[in-house]
Amino acid sequence: MSSLKKTVFIEGNTASGKSTLLKYFQKFDEILVLQEDIEKWTNFHGYNLLELKYKNPDFFQFPFQSYATLTRLRQHLQNSNKAIKMMERSLFSARHIFVEAQKNLNLMHEGNYHVLQEWYDYIDEYHKIQTDLFIYIQTDPYVAFKRIQERARKEEKDITFEYLKKIHQLHEELFIERANILPGKVLVIDGNLNQTEMMEEFKKCEYEIFSFIES
Repeated sequence: MSSLKKTVFIEGNTASGKSTLLKYFQKFDEILVLQEDIEKWTNFHGYNLLELKYKNPDFFQFPFQSYATLTRLRQHLQNSNKAIKMMERSLFSARHIFVEAQKNLNLMHEGNYHVLQEWYDYIDEYHKIQTDLFIYIQTDPYVAFKRIQERARKEEKDITFEYLKKIHQLHEELFIERANILPGKVLVIDGNLNQTEMMEEFKKCEYEIFSFIES
């Protein structure tokens, strides 16, 4: 293992299998796994911001994205004695996928959009985010939508198929079409498999991940 610490981001649509992958890699002592701070998002001074951003996007998209950005930045800056920090999503996907989607779908006022852009510009200038590897779990939006319906989480009940299609489109643009602009390598894995097949996929990519990290 290289003496230099590395940062890996797990990217993908809602219900693509990010949590399953993160749980798989929790067994490695050299990896610090950081999942999205759902507990804080769903109980922000008594308010469930995650549920509200889908239920009333015109009002709650901006405060949710602002707070989600803060919680991600805290994770980015969190110190660790582990060789690898593996995080669920990144500020890159927050900015170029999720905030862009709100603007493109007219779910966020343009003024709020530009406030967030300045926030990201500030982070980029004053908090250099270490980035070594993105793992993109590429999942058909039809598959993601079916999984959302099956798991029936209350925060996700207002997610539309159109929204998932837009999020998928922006993932493809960032991690496939524009991967060369990203500050780290992109590893793409198939997220359309069932859970058993996904575990086999994780085992197959395990060697590739550690080989890259050790290089």
